[in-house]
Amino acid sequence: IVWDDSFLVGEKNIDLQHQALTEALNRLHDEIVQHNDLAKIVLLLKDARQHIEWHFAYEEALMADNQLPGQESHRALHQHLLEDLDQVIRDVAKRRYEELEELLENYLKYWLLDHILNVDKVLGRELAKKRAESEWATRNENATA
Repeated sequence: IVWDDSFLVGEKNIDLQHQALTEALNRLHDEIVQHNDLAKIVLLLKDARQHIEWHFAYEEALMADNQLPGQESHRALHQHLLEDLDQVIRDVAKRRYEELEELLENYLKYWLLDHILNVDKVLGRELAKKRAESEWATRNENATA
């Protein structure tokens, strides 16, 4: 995955976390293409899963702190994706390398890009809207003081 600005959601910490996840998936891709040890690949997947779980918790806390709409559906989507990833990790130990490349290309890459472009972009817009409303309220309070 080549990172570019189209993946930016406008929230610095989320964008940095997405970049780190992209790098982790690229390392995983390299290990798979080089036909490296399956145990190492499973370990990299588990590390990526940990990062994803932490990232999801960060997003959910940010949504709660800002009282954004759609928190429950976003949380449910995160839970579903983590369950899917757990199943992927279990399945990887049983697969050949050709299948692993397909798994990475067709599932993990698609999942990451789809989540960023179709779910987290909405989160970024909601956060920007919340900030703009807060700044407007602050300016109005200062103007009337």
